[in-house]
Amino acid sequence: MAVEFDQVYGMVSDSPIPLLALIEGCSAAKSFTLWFTPEKRSKVRYLKRFFESKHPKTKFKFVQIPSMNEPAKQVQALKKEIAGQSEGEDLRTAVFISAGTTTMALSMWHHSKARIWISLRKGLELSVFSPQDGQETCLVLGGGVLTLQQILFSQGWIYNGRELQHENGKLSETIDVSYSESTGELSFVKNVQHLNDSSQERAVSFMCALTDEFGFNGANYEIYGSLSKRALNLLNDAIIHTKGEGEEE
Repeated sequence: MAVEFDQVYGMVSDSPIPLLALIEGCSAAKSFTLWFTPEKRSKVRYLKRFFESKHPKTKFKFVQIPSMNEPAKQVQALKKEIAGQSEGEDLRTAVFISAGTTTMALSMWHHSKARIWISLRKGLELSVFSPQDGQETCLVLGGGVLTLQQILFSQGWIYNGRELQHENGKLSETIDVSYSESTGELSFVKNVQHLNDSSQERAVSFMCALTDEFGFNGANYEIYGSLSKRALNLLNDAIIHTKGEGEEE
């Protein structure tokens, strides 16, 4: 059962799954205000398209704030935006605290006078908590609420079961992509066995680009097979490398 709110505040972060889970779990909300930094601007067009097509009766407002390295300016921009929105004593508002920095979460909470905190737990379980009375409601998103294709589409990606490609056509790679509804996690696995050095380097660069697209909260990345020294130097620490036989340490 969806939780009803008049207004929900949240942040656009690296990982799409927390925000997608929020929207689906609170799909009965009348309005969402979603803040984003310049670094996340490219994600907004795809998120806006996805949310508005799936929930046409819900209002989605995306508001740009200063960069993450300017926290004081971020807070001022947030305060100004909230002050300009209509107020009402009976408004039921909530703040999503599982995306963005702690500073932003506390600022949203303070300036919006929200009564509810919403957080995402492992396994697509939303916690709806009221600090005033200590009451908590847990909402588990059922199977089929989020699918692999929906998650990818919300970020501008297309997967045909073999090749993952961005809509702009600039990035594409043959790769295994899956999504677990039980854990709420994406999995990206690239097999580099039998690839030459240049193809290995391209594969590693592609996987590193995916970490920027899908973040680390709700996504796992793995490369299987031996890598050249140059490819290893390009490897992001967040990407699991399962070494092939005979690979030098």
